[in-house]
Amino acid sequence: RLRSFLDARVALFVISWPMGCAPSGSLRVGVHRDYHSRFVSKCESDSVVRRLLSRGISLQQLLELYIELSVAGTVCPGMRTCQFVHDAVVPKTSDERCAFMDSQFMHERGGTHFPHKLISHSWGDELRDTVLTAAIDASQLDPQQLGEWLDDGTLVRRLKSSSEAACLSNAYWLCYLAVNQHLSSCNCPQYHAGHPGCESDKFDLVMSHISGGIVVSLGPDLGALRRGWGMLGIGT
Repeated sequence: RLRSFLDARVALFVISWPMGCAPSGSLRVGVHRDYHSRFVSKCESDSVVRRLLSRGISLQQLLELYIELSVAGTVCPGMRTCQFVHDAVVPKTSDERCAFMDSQFMHERGGTHFPHKLISHSWGDELRDTVLTAAIDASQLDPQQLGEWLDDGTLVRRLKSSSEAACLSNAYWLCYLAVNQHLSSCNCPQYHAGHPGCESDKFDLVMSHISGGIVVSLGPDLGALRRGWGMLGIGT
């Protein structure tokens, strides 16, 4: 069916040329192959975007994950996001070689959610800052109080018993949890930017499908403002 569709499109293109000016057979084959290549690339790219969009995490999952790994010693005070990816995300998905949100580890903790918002951040920022940003955005409660509850491990329980309990179901898209770090991360680029299968160059397409917009997590050094795609997202 795909071949018939492509042949029909090329045929329409060829017969629209002026009489006597139709391209040669070799050119027609070239046009067909070029169209086929671009069509397949577009389909693959769209498929990647759909997969990325499916890998959101709820606020409750994010908070419980942070607290669980803090208790286990995997997350320590002052840990940067890049270190978290190295120490937790990659090891916990090494056997499955999948995105963190697609892993069995996260499946056992509720699985994926379609995101309401995308959080832009810097990998050089503290992981705590990004997690706290999600809690502040979702609950609209006092940031200092939320930070204290996050640090003492009671934030989920306190939100559940508050008037803002519904905010725990809000879902966010975080690149380090949604992108398969074994395929197209900055550290392991099996697919380079521009390749239809690359996941790390399609954040603008992901953002275009998220109705709630973008939340920017700014650390003390304002690192997110130095990321090109982050600035693109802010202006979208």
